[in-house]
Amino acid sequence: MSSSADEKLVKGKRDRTIGLQLDVVTKKGDITIGELNARAIYDKKGHFLRTEGIVRDITERKQQEEQLMFLAGAVENVMEAVVIADEEGVITYVNPTACTMFGYEKEELQGKVASILISGNSQVIFQEILESMHKGEWEGRF
Repeated sequence: MSSSADEKLVKGKRDRTIGLQLDVVTKKGDITIGELNARAIYDKKGHFLRTEGIVRDITERKQQEEQLMFLAGAVENVMEAVVIADEEGVITYVNPTACTMFGYEKEELQGKVASILISGNSQVIFQEILESMHKGEWEGRF
């Protein structure tokens, strides 16, 4: 445990440390990322006895978070319009390129039915895609 967190537990400023991230060195010398949840234990007179807690290995979770942030950055900056809609066709995400391409602000599109972006004969195709999505049969882009 870091000395600062340990001191705060011992001095009674905090009785719990939740979700403290720290580097953990394994027996093999590898460094993993740990998450500490700990609490101070006192006797009946209020004297500090010990600290007990659990450290979980969150290395994989942190790597996945970094990968998601990287991919999110790529989608935000790609020069193609990206519009994501749920099974009902309600827009849940649009990237800046889509906003520029369609002439809307992000807030104007999110929460609206994606057909707002389609006109004329495209409406029929859009409806067919939505029906295929409900059946789990559609994959691709339009």
